[in-house]
Amino acid sequence: MLTITGCFGLSLSLWATTDDHNATMVTSSSDIPSLIPTLSAECDQSIENFSADTPGRFPSRWKVFQHGRLRPVTESSNYWVEQAEQVRLLHGVSDRDAITIAIPIAGWDLDEHPILQWQWLAKRLPKDGDESRLRRNDSAASVYVVWQAGFLMKVRSLRYSWSSTVPVGTQISRRFGYNQITVVETGDANLNSWRTVRINVREDYLNRFGISGITPPDAIALLTDSDSTRTSAESYYAEFKRCRR
Repeated sequence: MLTITGCFGLSLSLWATTDDHNATMVTSSSDIPSLIPTLSAECDQSIENFSADTPGRFPSRWKVFQHGRLRPVTESSNYWVEQAEQVRLLHGVSDRDAITIAIPIAGWDLDEHPILQWQWLAKRLPKDGDESRLRRNDSAASVYVVWQAGFLMKVRSLRYSWSSTVPVGTQISRRFGYNQITVVETGDANLNSWRTVRINVREDYLNRFGISGITPPDAIALLTDSDSTRTSAESYYAEFKRCRR
């Protein structure tokens, strides 16, 4: 199951950029599009809303996800928290690079809470990004649900991407089926607008991996990247929740 809804978007102007994509970090701005928090009794378990984090800093509970392992980090030029009115958001940028970050998760009962919900906004798409081609495999924003983190050859992931060019609903299999990609948003039609995404993780896991049993995920990971296309990308992430239905 995949559900996407729009929140409320205005034009976004947070970065002073030059032709070589250099940028100046900001920690707060009234120019960030208004984010309407989602209120639902079904989504009663918060995973992350960045409310405990300091604007301008890397989110405290997150780690770099590299070669299947979670590695501690305290600073990053690719991801930092920003304040927008009363809400805190994660700002992700990429300049010809790719850094995946993840938050460890314990005790996620997918029978009780099969749905993952989050909000995101894409500001800049990597030019000609195409998740179906390894040499152009860049996305403005991707959210992963990860199993067996820490075991490089066994890591499984469901990846949901905002693509530059690939049609919504496209499914792609990588790493001998261990990495399953689904395009849930594409192109610039909804650029600079908050979008709410709801994914049935339990259903997707069983359907995409073809496994009868399911174990709790180990982590949620995020990626804004542009290394394959040698361009740049920019996005925002907010309010990750587990939902009953």
